[in-house]
Amino acid sequence: APVTRQVVQRDGSNLGSIPVAGTVGGPTDRVEARAVAPPLYDKNLGAIWFIGDSITQSNADGDGNGSPRKSLYDLLVADGASFSFTGHFTANIDGLPATGGTAATNLYHYHSGVSGSVIGASGGRTNMTAGIPGWWNSGRLASTRPNVVLIMLGTNDIDINADVANAPSRMKLLVDTILAQVGRSDPDPAIFVAQITPNTGTAAKRQRVVDFNNALPAVISTLQGEGKDVTLVDQFTLINANTGGLMQDYVHTNAAGNDVLASQWFEAIKTRFAITTPWQTIATNPTEAFSGTLTDVEAGGWYSVEVRTIFNESPVETVTIDKVGVGDIYDTCGQSNAANLSLIHISEP
Repeated sequence: APVTRQVVQRDGSNLGSIPVAGTVGGPTDRVEARAVAPPLYDKNLGAIWFIGDSITQSNADGDGNGSPRKSLYDLLVADGASFSFTGHFTANIDGLPATGGTAATNLYHYHSGVSGSVIGASGGRTNMTAGIPGWWNSGRLASTRPNVVLIMLGTNDIDINADVANAPSRMKLLVDTILAQVGRSDPDPAIFVAQITPNTGTAAKRQRVVDFNNALPAVISTLQGEGKDVTLVDQFTLINANTGGLMQDYVHTNAAGNDVLASQWFEAIKTRFAITTPWQTIATNPTEAFSGTLTDVEAGGWYSVEVRTIFNESPVETVTIDKVGVGDIYDTCGQSNAANLSLIHISEP
């Protein structure tokens, strides 16, 4: 139970400190803390590889000048990120800018969103896992290996009922196949796997999507346990809450839905590459109450402060305190406007 939110003043340098206090609920060797700044992330992302089906290819969304890829491009450009797209082909350019006449210099058209594709079991469809080794040395992938991989697959497995029970394990095989390719980026790419969007065709298909999505966290946990940099991204919930406004038909998103998908990818990328401080030990062998100080935190924010207990060299519990700022404290003086007593009130976001 750490302390409440606060702004911590710095003392003339660009570094500050954050006091942390709370209680532990069981045997604890030490308490650690770190500061995480989700709005601040490493914007040198490198090459981004989209892997998916028609939703990623964007050939059935009713928008010839947009796609999840174009929407993510717009978000990253507006945020000042440095990146390019890579992949094995350029189907559906979707309004993305042209930058060069060769695969190496064509920075934003390449991807691997293949309409009708499935994760692995073919069912007469393109088998994405089987395609990876051949595509690895074709298109822009041959010259530009991915640093970030965005995977949203399983929609067609569900729709044609292609060995759905084993679809989650096929997703693990797909990730393992990507990481088995020779000459991948160093370090290994950060891989993001999506829980897929709804299928409103029938009640049975709706349920198969839910079952597949519910099985993915265990797959991601297994991959993470093997030391692989894999993150789960929820692309289901927001679309499912407004299928009428965000879907072109029973299975494809429309232009507005593409924007939602891109926003989810964007937030996941920012979180994964968020600037953090190293874990610091702030208390050793606490029996109940503890207190300590998280030091050398660069002025800025808002930070989230993560506090975790360690026992037998394993994390036991992690608590997050949101909205902690480090920097100068300003006192606003004045009359009613300064006190926010005008007719239009400014609220804390």
